[in-house]
Amino acid sequence: MKVVGTLVLTVCVPVLGWVVFEDYWYRQFIPKEIGLSYRLSIGSDSGIREGCGVAVFKLSDDTYQQISNEGIRFFENIQQARG
Repeated sequence: MKVVGTLVLTVCVPVLGWVVFEDYWYRQFIPKEIGLSYRLSIGSDSGIREGCGVAVFKLSDDTYQQISNEGIRFFENIQQARG
């Protein structure tokens, strides 16, 4: 039982922490006016001097309805990211 507890503390907790941090990090680049529901996929690749990443989030139902009703006009006044 001690082995399982040690495994959880040394592997699972840091991995879960990274997943939560990564989700928070990418959400900061999306403006507040664009409501997000949950993440679909997050991926990244980096080297010594460069890196890139992508995050795909599901839009909230409210945001989806607003975009459907207003079209491209929904994005006219959105300029500032959350973070």
